[in-house]
Amino acid sequence: MRAAWSLIGASAFVLGAVALPRTASAFERQQHFGLSAGGAVMSTNGGGSPFGFNLGLHYTYGLTDAFSLMVEADASGFPQGAPPKNPPPQPGFVATGGIGALYIFDVLRWVPYVGGTVGAGYFGGGYLSQGLAAPDVQLAVGVDYQLTRSWTVGVAYRQHFFLTQMNTYPEFTTLGARFEYVWGW
Repeated sequence: MRAAWSLIGASAFVLGAVALPRTASAFERQQHFGLSAGGAVMSTNGGGSPFGFNLGLHYTYGLTDAFSLMVEADASGFPQGAPPKNPPPQPGFVATGGIGALYIFDVLRWVPYVGGTVGAGYFGGGYLSQGLAAPDVQLAVGVDYQLTRSWTVGVAYRQHFFLTQMNTYPEFTTLGARFEYVWGW
């Protein structure tokens, strides 16, 4: 399953990187505020890779035309059935938030980017007897398409690394569609 998510993320990046659309512009101090919605997959050491949904908010601020500061917060829900005899440590939801930086490869109508964030994650509900917090480092890859100067849509891939819980939660990945309002140009 990890290979499928990686292939989807890489395909979206390559599509954005090789497209030859009309040019657009990016500026210092350009700001973006947006929503994201998609899917999530999580592996646990107790078995399974449950699939769920993901919703998020993000804000970016253009430090230069190539680097942006990013703040993200999102929540992923994982449907649970009746608990098995020895339930794995699968949470019903995971909430994450972080701050980081993005590098924008080129600014055309297609805008591919890569970056990372540092923040925290919270695991709760599901088969957990109590909530759990862990530091979270994210790899961020995506591509946006500028519909107009003020509106963009895109695809975002996030690979999370919960540093103190890598043995319990070795994989947590989100992939979703993004919709943004852009100003400050």
